[in-house]
Amino acid sequence: MKKIKVFLGILLAVAFFMPVCNAFTDMDSNHWAYKTVNLMTEKGILSGFTDGSFRPDNYISREQFATILSKTVEYANIELPINTENSWNFKDCIDVDNSRWSYEYIQKAFNVMGKSEGKNNGCYFEPDALMSREEVAKIMVNAKGLGKEEPDYSLLNKFSDKQAIGSNYE
Repeated sequence: MKKIKVFLGILLAVAFFMPVCNAFTDMDSNHWAYKTVNLMTEKGILSGFTDGSFRPDNYISREQFATILSKTVEYANIELPINTENSWNFKDCIDVDNSRWSYEYIQKAFNVMGKSEGKNNGCYFEPDALMSREEVAKIMVNAKGLGKEEPDYSLLNKFSDKQAIGSNYE
């Protein structure tokens, strides 16, 4: 936990003082995530698409998120917690072939991400499935090792769409 706080502090300090260049063709300096995206690109955590775009307003796929999560913890030298509630493991996951571009990153993030929320039968990671904000938040809580903590639901009052949160995320 201390490593995460130190890493975030360093990341914010560097982001504040570092000059930013436009790494992507579809992000201008007025975009709310511009500085952070460029900083994470310089650190090798983000890479965008082969056409030079970042597509900041697109949804993120499970394999893209697994890649970002894996690269972030690797950069910060943090070990992801093991999800002992999974009764199956990555090698059983039938929809992720070892020739897939994201295979290595999915393997590293698998214990935190687990199988797709959309599949109940068998083992499916669903690398191309798009993620909801709820799923991203749940995975981030698990990645920080806070999955067993009692949540502070008052924090949800900041969000106008809090009533749209699925019951499986409460």
